[in-house]
Amino acid sequence: ILFGDIEKTSFEDLLSLGILNVVVLGYLFKFKKELQLMLLQPELAKIEGVKTKFHARALLILCSVTVAVCLKIMGVVLVTALFIAPALTSLAFARSAKQHMILSIFLGLGISVVGILASKALTLPSSATIAALGLIVFVITFLFRSKKSA
Repeated sequence: ILFGDIEKTSFEDLLSLGILNVVVLGYLFKFKKELQLMLLQPELAKIEGVKTKFHARALLILCSVTVAVCLKIMGVVLVTALFIAPALTSLAFARSAKQHMILSIFLGLGISVVGILASKALTLPSSATIAALGLIVFVITFLFRSKKSA
């Protein structure tokens, strides 16, 4: 479970991941305003009647299930790398929360695709190559942004 093998993903794994994506995105779109208010102004959300405890628990459950499904498919190292690297890297460029989310998604996809192609070309394990590429992209971005702001 530490090092999953993304190349041995079965159709059932993809199906369960697809169903989970539909559920998570459906929840996020259905309760978008309540979640934004709850995350940005929790006290105001309570006053407005948002069920903050329900939504907090729902988010925790959805995150837990997502991590569990992803761990089975990809392993701890790759899941951690794909949660952290794109999110931190996109912070350097995003000007809003919406841009941050969208950029994180595309960075994660790009890192994954390039990592898989590089692993094939260099005959390296895919998960480790993707994780290393995520780290490299973050470090380069961090160094570039640090020099630019100095």
